[in-house]
Formats: sequence, C-alpha cells, structure tokens
Amino acid sequence: MSVSRSRRLTGTGSLFLVAIVAGCSESGQTPLAPSDKPQLDIQALVVTTTGWDFTALIGTLAGCQDWGASKLVTQAPFGSINLTTGDAGDGVPTLTSKGLELGVGDTERGLGLALTNPCNGDEVGDGGDGFLFMDFNGVLAAGSTLTQVDLGSVQGSATASTQEGWEIWYSTTGLGDGTTGYLLLSKGFGDGVNNAADNITLTGAPLPLATANLVLRFQKNEEAPGNATTDNDYVVKSVTTAFEEEVDLGCTLTQGYWKTHAFGRKDAWPVAGLTIGGIFYTKAQLVAIMEAPTAGNGLMSLVQQLVAAKLNVIEGASDADIADEIAAADAMIDAAGGAIVIGPPSSPFIAPATSSALNEALTAFNEGNAGVPHCDD
Repeated sequence: MSVSRSRRLTGTGSLFLVAIVAGCSESGQTPLAPSDKPQLDIQALVVTTTGWDFTALIGTLAGCQDWGASKLVTQAPFGSINLTTGDAGDGVPTLTSKGLELGVGDTERGLGLALTNPCNGDEVGDGGDGFLFMDFNGVLAAGSTLTQVDLGSVQGSATASTQEGWEIWYSTTGLGDGTTGYLLLSKGFGDGVNNAADNITLTGAPLPLATANLVLRFQKNEEAPGNATTDNDYVVKSVTTAFEEEVDLGCTLTQGYWKTHAFGRKDAWPVAGLTIGGIFYTKAQLVAIMEAPTAGNGLMSLVQQLVAAKLNVIEGASDADIADEIAAADAMIDAAGGAIVIGPPSSPFIAPATSSALNEALTAFNEGNAGVPHCDD
C-alpha cells in the first residue's frame, strides 16, 4: 500500500505552527555566529495516512479464500490489524477474502464470512448471522486514528425489493466478550439497484477514533429489506488510519538577505559556492550575479532566487514543497547554455515569460509563502 504525506498551511486544520523560539534581529555590531543567524524552530503537524486494503494485503488467487477463525494482517512499518470471527447463533464462521483478480474498487472485492463451510457465503451476513471483528490495537504508531471505512456489495439483487445492508459497532476497550460495551458506528442499506453507489465510504462522527484498544464489529443489518430473503450481505473493502507527527520545517530568508550577508562580520553563508545550471560558482561570483540588474533577462532573476532557495535548504528549510522547482530551475538554466556573464547585456538569456512561473515559485518559498515560514515571522 502506498503512504501519502500531506502538508497544509496554517488555518486549514492539518498543519499549524507550534513553537517559535527566536525571531530575526540584528544589531550589526557583532559578527553573526551560527547561533546568531535569524532562525525559527518551526514544528508542524504532518498527517500520514495508511490504507489497509485487506484483499491485497492477505491475498487470494481467485474467487474466495478461507482463513479460518483469525488472521493477523501486517503492513510494515504501520503495525498490524487482527481479524477474528464470532458466533451470532449460526455456529462459528470463518474469515474469507475474495476478489484479488478483481479490480480495486470492485464491489465484490473485500473481506467476508463463511458461515457453514469454506467460502460458503463469503460476505458479511450472506446466508445468516455472524460477527467479523477488526482489532486495531496493533496499529502503529501509538496515537494513530481510524479515519475511514470502505464497504462494497451494498446493492440490490435480481429482485428489486431485495436490498443489502451493513451494520458496524465499535468498542474502545478491546474485544471483551464481543457484545458488551459496543456502540453503533454506522448502519444502513443500499438503494436497491446495482450501480456505483454499491461502494460505501464511511467518514465523519464518530470517526476518527483512536486505534488504541479499538475494535470494530461488522454484522448483518437485521432491518435491511434484503434480510427477509437472507440476501443481506456486504464486503469490508478497506480501512484508513492516520497518524499526526511533528516535523521541523526550518525557515527561509530572502535573496536580499543572502546577498548582503555573504562576507565579513555578517557572513551567514553555509557554503563557499554553489552549482547552478551544472556550473560551479564561488560565493563572490554568486553575490555579483545577485547584485547585478536583471535588465529584462529572466535568467538573472531566476538565478538570484535559485541561489537563495538552495542556501535556505542547506540551512535546514524543508524542500518538500520546492524540490521539483529547484530541479526545474537548474535544468532551465543549464539548457540556456554556458556560464553566466554579467552584462549589460547579461548572458545566457531566458525570456522573462519563460522563467516567470519558476521564479515566482522560488520567490514565494524564499519569502515564506510556500509551506515553510519566513524567519522574520
């Protein structure tokens, strides 16, 4: 399964600044030691989401596969979810998975129950009662939450009046006896026809739920219209867990700061030079380029912002939101050809319209308007 990382700006609810240690100030009277450089200790909450597609994780060759009364589903490095079954009056069911040969998103692909013999039924509630328990206590890291549950096969059968339904309960104190202390998470049934709505995505209250000691109990919806013909069944397609972790984003400084803090007592540069467009330039050469007028040459303004962006990253600013633009700027300058010569006219030449998008992205990053805050904030 893929792991996605999302980062949002302050105010969206998924990322916010939690610590500001030092602002930027400078008297100009003493040298800037490394600890004196404008700096903010910025931490942000980054949400890591993990999809648990059970059919893909535990596998099946085709059709249906029986797993007995329990199955531990592991996904490194996100821990494990323990699947077990329970008796609801029709004998002890077994766990099934079905549909690896089916496409992801197919309504028949997911977890179910076999109620009498292996793969007889193969969906939750198909042919009778039974419990499918999903224990999240082994999910890592500690502090994770369950944010989404996906169901399939909530559809109509050949008989228009037969509608299949779902019922899910949850416990926040562990499995227990499987019945005591459980609260209703969701119940309902389909629209009576076979269509794209057969896949149900459950989000919102009471989700998210902390995964520590969390158990879901999937069972037949006794009130669904299809229950009269025992054709009330569904599959558990997947669940999604999320974990919020603090990361240090660092902070950025403008190209104006870097070109005026390159030498003497104000020297804040962490390197003696940089490679720009495939060519290495010394600090003195780069400062001269940064001080030169752009004179209508898009390459010059692009280089000035690129130098600042690279210095900011070297100094610890996160490049998660700017790495692609840095690489693209280097490639554009390299394609222009030759070492930079300060004019007028400066060369090589790039039309401002060609470089404007990259120039604007790098400027926004250096000024603290693209994910990583500015040190003056």
